[in-house]
Amino acid sequence: MSLPGALLTVPLLLLQGAFPGAASDSVALKEGENLNLNCTFSSPSSNNFTLQWLNPRNFTIFLNAQQVLRDQRYQLLRYAQGELSIQLSNLSQQDEGTYRCLHYTRHVQTKRQKVEILAAPSPPELELSQGGGRGVQLCCHSQGGRPQPQISWLLDGGIEVPGDTRHQLGADGKSWSTRSTLRILNYSPGVTASCIIQHPALGPRSLVATFPFQDLPSSGSAAQPPQFHCPELGKCPSPPRNAGSAVKGEAWGRKRGWGSSWGQQPLPRAPQSQVFHLIAHCRAAKTF
Repeated sequence: MSLPGALLTVPLLLLQGAFPGAASDSVALKEGENLNLNCTFSSPSSNNFTLQWLNPRNFTIFLNAQQVLRDQRYQLLRYAQGELSIQLSNLSQQDEGTYRCLHYTRHVQTKRQKVEILAAPSPPELELSQGGGRGVQLCCHSQGGRPQPQISWLLDGGIEVPGDTRHQLGADGKSWSTRSTLRILNYSPGVTASCIIQHPALGPRSLVATFPFQDLPSSGSAAQPPQFHCPELGKCPSPPRNAGSAVKGEAWGRKRGWGSSWGQQPLPRAPQSQVFHLIAHCRAAKTF
């Protein structure tokens, strides 16, 4: 098949998705990283072949060794018989999608590379409120994560438990806002509760915000803790500094596995002196 004839068949083949010998792969990278697109086919000894890379919008990036798309982030790594390898540097969310390498000989073959761009969530923020009934409620929220982050709670540096976690898709249709709430029925001054966020873009690190209870009266006192309402995901006000509810957000170097199930990880038994009595599935301030 001649090159002009082969190129004319590309739009029809793309619409039909009918590529003999089609193969696909996927990779997840963070914003700012580099993407290597490697395409190799077994070719006859003749030089009658053509290789073409297409971006997710079906624009030609390279045709053999010739760069077609005017984007300086692309560069040629290697062009040889049956091989066309290129690199895209400084990835952004707009680069997400499926890239295709087409190999034209007597037939048309393709290889697909699906690319997912990871975005780390914002540092967690904590709010304290007193809902109806006994105890207090902690609200932890973060936004901008892609995909959804995983949130858990660490009580007094010892027991890690899940809360009532909700996710909401952002206006861009790609990033997420996440909120987790936890009701604590009984507490004593001097203990802490930490919100822990895990995400693939963070690698082995975690984002942590810690609430110290040393400035609050014990749960048996007549005084009531300050109230800060978390009305809507991503729009929670920060507690005033003089309310004794200072929080801190930081990257935690403790290594954690991603995607594990709570049902598969038994929690350690609480010591008898544990001051927390909690409801894991507490009610959120607003459901959606």
